[in-house]
Amino acid sequence: MESYVVRQQVREINRKLFANDLIYSNNDANTFDTLISRIITKYNPEDEIASIPTILEIKDDNIDNDVIDKITLLNTESVIIQINNRILAIPEKVQVIRKLKDSDYKILIELNKDDTVFTLAKIFADYIKFDIKNIPDNIAN
Repeated sequence: MESYVVRQQVREINRKLFANDLIYSNNDANTFDTLISRIITKYNPEDEIASIPTILEIKDDNIDNDVIDKITLLNTESVIIQINNRILAIPEKVQVIRKLKDSDYKILIELNKDDTVFTLAKIFADYIKFDIKNIPDNIAN
């Protein structure tokens, strides 16, 4: 499978740039390491554009203690960690996310249209991401 990385701008309701969402296809360690290296070299607190945070998704099978070691190389202001809500049902994965949260990383939790448990997401999330076309009634309420 061919790898790709795409940067998608995420804007606030007033059109102000909020973050850059890194979307990548390949889940191997080299791709993830490369993404982290790019975030590290891009971040400069003096540069207004370069200091826009990057949303970095940690895919389910990559959530482990090795990932924490890599992510802790990143400045807490330069990255927002995105995870899928489904992993909150796996205690070992929750411990990893808790360590990141305790290290002051912002956590973005992606909700799926069929998610029924919202409580854990509210506990961990600094931000919640969902497709507004598929908002479940229990979340909309």
